Amino acid sequence: MVGQNDEVVSGRVPLVARKTSAGEVGAVALPSPDLEAAWVATDIKRRIDGGAKPDEIVVFTRTNKELARFGVALSALGVPYTLATKEDVLDDPLVERLLLLLKAVANFGEETALVRAMHVDTLGIDELDIFLLARRASKERIPFVKLCCATDAPEAVLTFCNKMKGWTKFGENHTMAELVTLVVRESQLLPRFVERPEAMEKLRVLLTFLEEHQRAHRKARLTELLETLSIMDEYDVLKASTSSLPGRVLLMTAHRGKGLGFEHVYITGMNEGNWGGKESRKHFRIPGLSSASSEEDEQDERRLLYVAMTRVKESLMFTHSRTNADGKESMPSRYLAELGLETEEPETDPHLFALPFLPPKEIKEIREDTKNFVRETILERGLAVTALNNYLECPWTWFYRNLLRVPEALNKHLMYGSAVHAALQWFFDAWAKGENKGKESLVAHLLSELERGSFTEKDLEDAKREGSSALAGYFDTYNTFWSRDIENERSIDAQFDIEGEALRLTGKLDKIEKREDGTVKVTDYKTGKPKSENYIRGKTADSNGDYYRQLVFYKLLLDRCENGRYDMREGEIDFVEPDKKSGKYRKFRFEISSDEVVELEEVVSRSVKEMLNLSFWDRRCDDDKCEWCSLRNLDT
Repeated sequence: MVGQNDEVVSGRVPLVARKTSAGEVGAVALPSPDLEAAWVATDIKRRIDGGAKPDEIVVFTRTNKELARFGVALSALGVPYTLATKEDVLDDPLVERLLLLLKAVANFGEETALVRAMHVDTLGIDELDIFLLARRASKERIPFVKLCCATDAPEAVLTFCNKMKGWTKFGENHTMAELVTLVVRESQLLPRFVERPEAMEKLRVLLTFLEEHQRAHRKARLTELLETLSIMDEYDVLKASTSSLPGRVLLMTAHRGKGLGFEHVYITGMNEGNWGGKESRKHFRIPGLSSASSEEDEQDERRLLYVAMTRVKESLMFTHSRTNADGKESMPSRYLAELGLETEEPETDPHLFALPFLPPKEIKEIREDTKNFVRETILERGLAVTALNNYLECPWTWFYRNLLRVPEALNKHLMYGSAVHAALQWFFDAWAKGENKGKESLVAHLLSELERGSFTEKDLEDAKREGSSALAGYFDTYNTFWSRDIENERSIDAQFDIEGEALRLTGKLDKIEKREDGTVKVTDYKTGKPKSENYIRGKTADSNGDYYRQLVFYKLLLDRCENGRYDMREGEIDFVEPDKKSGKYRKFRFEISSDEVVELEEVVSRSVKEMLNLSFWDRRCDDDKCEWCSLRNLDT
C-alpha cells in the first residue's frame, strides 16, 4: 500500500510480519451509509455469537463524525461498544446545560439568557410556566426577570431565581472552578454526570482548565471566561480522552490505531473523498508539520490506511456505500483498486432497513393546557409573514421568537436596518405631501436614527459611514423616478378563517405606490448585500424563497383588505445599498399572480393547522447548530 507512494521515507526499517498464515480479507459495498453501519453491526454480532471476544473487534472510521452511526447500529442490536477518541468537552449535552446556567449567572437580569437557562430539565421548571411568563412579560411590558423573582411566581421558578442570586454572589468571592462545582451540585446536574463516566471525564477536564485559567488570569471575570470557552468550542480545542473497556467492541478513528492489535478489523467509509482523493482544506501550512502538497497529503493518507490495515490478526474487512448521506452517488476509494480487492455486494437482510438509526427518544404526550396556551396566543397575536417564514425554516425559531417573543438583544445589522427604514419613512412621508427634504436632510435624519441605537463606538462609526454613502447614492440614483402617490409603512390586517377560528394575518408594507390604471405596486426595502433574482425566488442553494414569499403574502393581505381596495399586481424588492463591486443599485420587480396567492393560502392553512395542533412539537430543523432546537432539546 505504501509502495504506491512516489517516494519512500529514507531511514525506515522495513517491517516484517511475524505471522505468515493467510487470514480473511474482503470488501463489501452497501446501498447507503446507514445500511453500511447496519451490515457491519450485524457481521460483528455474528462473530460474537460465534465465539469472538468483543474487545478483540475494532471498527475504524476516517473521521470522528462517522463513529456515531456505527455506535447506534451496534446499540440497536444490543452489542456493547466503547468509543476511543478525543471528544470535544464543550460538545456534550450536560456541559451545554452547565454553560447555559453559567451564562445566566454571568448576565443575571439579561432576559434571553434567563429564559434559556430555565429550560435545563434538572431544574424541574414546568415548560408551560416559562411560556406563560414570557407571554405576560411581552404583553404587559414587564421585565421577564421581575416576573420570575416575584413572590407569586411558580415555586420552581422562584427557587431557581433565588439560586441564581446565590450563585451570582458566590461567584464574586470564589474561583470559577468553585462556582462551577456549586452550580453542578445545586442544579442537580451532578447525578447526570455520575451516570456517564465519559461525561465525568469531560467535567474533570473542564474544571482543570478553569483552575489553570484562573492562575494565569487572576482578575478574569465569568463573562470573559465564557467568551474564551466560546472560542475554544468553535475550534474544538478542549478535548477529553476516552478509552476502551473490557468486553466491548471498540470504535475509533484510524489515527488512534497505532500500536494496537485486534483479531477482527473493519475499515469503514472506503469512499473516494473520504479515503483518498480528498480536497485539502488547509488554508495555511506550518513548515515541518504540515505536508507541503496534495501529493504529500495523498502519501500520508496511504500511510494512515496502512496503519489501520496492519492492526489485524485474523480478519480484515473493508466497507463502503454506494451513496453518501445526501443520497447522491458515491464512488469507492481508489485504494480498493490498488489493493486488488473485488468488492462484493451482499444480499441486504430486510430487517436491516428496520433498524433505528437515531437514538431512541421518549415521546412525551403534549398536555392539553399547553395546546390551549399555544392556540390562544396564536389567535391573539395573529400571523405575520416573518413569523410564517420562521416557521417554515424552523418551528422552534417561530415558537420562541414570534409566539413567545423571547427578548433578544438587537444586533448591529438589525439596528442599522431599522434606522434606514425610519429615515426612508420620514423622507417619503414628506415626499407624498409634495415636499422634497433633499439628500442632505435624508442622510442627516439617518445619522440621527443611528444615534438612537445601542451600537458600540466602532460599529456606530461604521454604520454612519456606510449608511451615509448608501442613502446618498440611493437618492442620486432614483429621486427623479419616485411617484408621490404613495402610502408608507402601511399596517394591514386581514382575516383568515381556519378550523372555525378567525386568524388575523398582519403585515407592515414599506411602500404602496398607486398606478393610473388603479393597480398598486408594493415595495419592500432591503439593507445588506444585494441579492440576485434567483436568490429572491428561492432558486439558489443558499436561499429559501423568503423574499418572494413576502411579496405574495402582501398581495394576500391586500386582496382581503377593505373589500379589495388595493389591486396589487406587482411587488418590488429594493436594495438600498449598492453592490460593492459594481457600485450599482439593484431592484427587482415581479408580477404576483392570483394562482401564487392560492398556493400561499394553502401553505398558511397547513402551517397554522400544524401550529394549532402542535404537530411540530417533536420536529427539529436541519441546522445542527440551531440555538432554538438546542433549547427545546433540553426538555426532551
